[in-house]
Amino acid sequence: SVEKNWKPETPEHLNKLKEEFASLNNPTKEDFETALSKVSGELNVGKGKLIHPLRLAVSGQSTGPGMFDLLFILGKDEVVKRIEAAIKCIN
Repeated sequence: SVEKNWKPETPEHLNKLKEEFASLNNPTKEDFETALSKVSGELNVGKGKLIHPLRLAVSGQSTGPGMFDLLFILGKDEVVKRIEAAIKCIN
């Protein structure tokens, strides 16, 4: 699962997402979705290329509840912390 979802460009992509999420103010699940769409457009990659490694980074699983529900439940600060930890751990 890690090999399948963690590519050489993944840390850079997750860093962009982390920065975008960190800039949100009390985000709703829709805010997380909008932020991911924005980063997807900026990086010119499909959303799936971001969602799968993001899910792995924040939950440690390759499947689970809806991605944006999960981000909302965890909250911005925890999501940012988990992305940072995943980048350090997997790289």
